[in-house]
Amino acid sequence: MQVMLSNRERFVQLVERPFADSATSEMVLSFECESAEMVEQLSQKAIALGAKKVSELDSNEYMVSWGFEDLDGHLWDLFWFKK
Repeated sequence: MQVMLSNRERFVQLVERPFADSATSEMVLSFECESAEMVEQLSQKAIALGAKKVSELDSNEYMVSWGFEDLDGHLWDLFWFKK
């Protein structure tokens, strides 16, 4: 999985809209990972760097997922479907 994150300076070069208030949420960015371990590793790394947990690691018979809020208030959900 690859995701490119832009800083605010680059963002304003790409989008001519104001920044959203970090107290609001417009969407959840959901990305499928290659493994359950990848879900756990990336989420733990984000949390260690200052992201807030919005859920605990969820593992059920169908999938593994973990959600967090990044430093700008964006919501992320990383998941892996069990085959």
